[in-house]
Amino acid sequence: MAFFGHFVVGLSIIIPLYFFNREKFNHKVAAIFIISNWIGPDSAQAYFFLKWDFQTFEWDFHYLLPFAIWGVLLAFFFSYMSRFSVVRSEKFFRIQDDLKKTLDWKNAYFLVLSGGIIHTITDTLTRNNLKIKFFETFFEPTLFDVQSWGADLGIQGKEVQLIAYLIMIILTFLLLFIFHQKPRDVIVYFVSLISIILIGGLAIGDGFLGGEYDIGTVFFSLIFIFTPLMLLMYVFNDVNKQSSEVLIEKQTEVSKPNVRKFYIVSGIVIVVTGLVLTLGVLSFLKVDLIVDSLNFDEIVFSILGISLIIIGSLGILSGIGLILKINAARYVTMVLFSFLLIFVFPLAIIFYLAQNNVKIFFTKEDKKKIGEEVV
Repeated sequence: MAFFGHFVVGLSIIIPLYFFNREKFNHKVAAIFIISNWIGPDSAQAYFFLKWDFQTFEWDFHYLLPFAIWGVLLAFFFSYMSRFSVVRSEKFFRIQDDLKKTLDWKNAYFLVLSGGIIHTITDTLTRNNLKIKFFETFFEPTLFDVQSWGADLGIQGKEVQLIAYLIMIILTFLLLFIFHQKPRDVIVYFVSLISIILIGGLAIGDGFLGGEYDIGTVFFSLIFIFTPLMLLMYVFNDVNKQSSEVLIEKQTEVSKPNVRKFYIVSGIVIVVTGLVLTLGVLSFLKVDLIVDSLNFDEIVFSILGISLIIIGSLGILSGIGLILKINAARYVTMVLFSFLLIFVFPLAIIFYLAQNNVKIFFTKEDKKKIGEEVV
């Protein structure tokens, strides 16, 4: 299956939009779409160690329909992530707090779905069995299955093909007319074409379709081309509309730091990295739960275990450093949590520590000013 390839597919869609529709282009929408395309359904698999609790009711969220549920959680993270940008600094790059989210939850969810759908079909085309993973054991047809839909039905004569050909002549000339009309009329044209294909293919027979795989093609096109691109372009348009109409006022002042939330996040850092440390120990000791979940060689378990032990140990120390408001601990925490990319949600810690009202905790002057009255 694809790995880097998901990035290539996402960029192959985004780059033409970037070059030829730059007036409505939004770099955060583009970046989150590509990330969703790459890591989307795979992100649920990173939580393999939780599956043993749900043996009686286990869904594989790598399948598209269950992923639509997992995507609800991902959308909260990506909505929060859209508050930030990565910009050049004097020495390297830094995460910049733009003080407002570009994406509300709805638009973030649409991007997650769009990227997840394209991720699914990319996996299908690069998988040996050509399986389309909709829902495990319930609905997972292969491309060969889709090709056979509507085959050997009804009339097979050439006369029927002639009728279909005459319809296509009419539809072809209508193309020169329809895109001058309202969007609603274009959709009516599109739905009418699909109806002709489905009714003709299923009721009259695949002879009407010239013996081609048109029913499967309609299914494939609607799910894997029309739907993800419509979702993506809807978000681009909606974000651009909100920006132009100033529906969300941009903050101009940094809000007061929330001391309680800061200590809670610092505690979460210690807990999460403690779990990473524990997972590293279990991996190094090759505990059955880990070995059964991952199909790795012994040397890989040893390397993985040592790496996670180091990350976990440093993370616990950096969490303590956050509580002590040591700025170096903030940077160390952000670097360490970047290694947890595959788990997605821990990345929220990185962005939280990049918030302007959080960085106040680590400046010398403001350390003295922040008291218990700031909540």
